[in-house]
Amino acid sequence: MEISFSEARPGDILVVRRNPNDKVSGIITWVLKRLDRDFASWTKRKKVDPWHTAPITNLTDQWRFPLTARGKKLVGLWVMDAQMGGAREIYYGKDYIAKECKIYRWLDESPTSPEIESYIKAATGASYDIKAYFSTIFFYFIAKITKQNFRVHDKSYHCWELTSLAMRMWGKELQDITQYPLISRMIRTLDG
Repeated sequence: MEISFSEARPGDILVVRRNPNDKVSGIITWVLKRLDRDFASWTKRKKVDPWHTAPITNLTDQWRFPLTARGKKLVGLWVMDAQMGGAREIYYGKDYIAKECKIYRWLDESPTSPEIESYIKAATGASYDIKAYFSTIFFYFIAKITKQNFRVHDKSYHCWELTSLAMRMWGKELQDITQYPLISRMIRTLDG
C-alpha cells in the first residue's frame, strides 16, 4: 500500500522512478512493459516508471542518525542501497523523495532495532549484481515461454534483491525466493 512521507517508518520500501537519461534501465523497462502488460498499464496509470527500490532502515529523527546540517535538522530517510562499490546505507532527503519516489508499506509491523541491525550487517558491502540487468530480461523471457519461474543465486545483489532480502529477514516474503526478483512483480504486490 502506498503511504505518505509522514507515515514512513523503518521497514517500509522506497521506490525511486527511473532516471530518463539512464539508457540501460530504459531498455529493460521498455522490454518489461512489452512482456508484462499489467506492469505497462500500472506505469501508465501511475505516470511513473519505477526502477530502484530500497528498504527504509531509519528516519533521521530516530535512534541512529540524529543529523543536522548548518544548524538545521535534516528531514529524510536512510535506506540500504545497492551500489557498485558495495551495498551501504545512504540518505534521501524529503524534497528528493517528494519529486522522485513513492513509499510503500508491506510489513504489518516495523522491524525492531536488532532486526534492522542484523539486516544492515548482512547486506553492507554486498557486491553489486551488474549482470542482473541483462539476466532480468533473459529470465523473464524464458519464464514467459516455459511458464516456470526459476532463478540463479549468487553473492551479488541488485536493489530488488536487497529489498526482497530485507522483507524476508523482517518476516514477510515480498517475492518468493524461487522467483527471479522483478520490479514489475514487486510493484503489483506492493500496490495490491
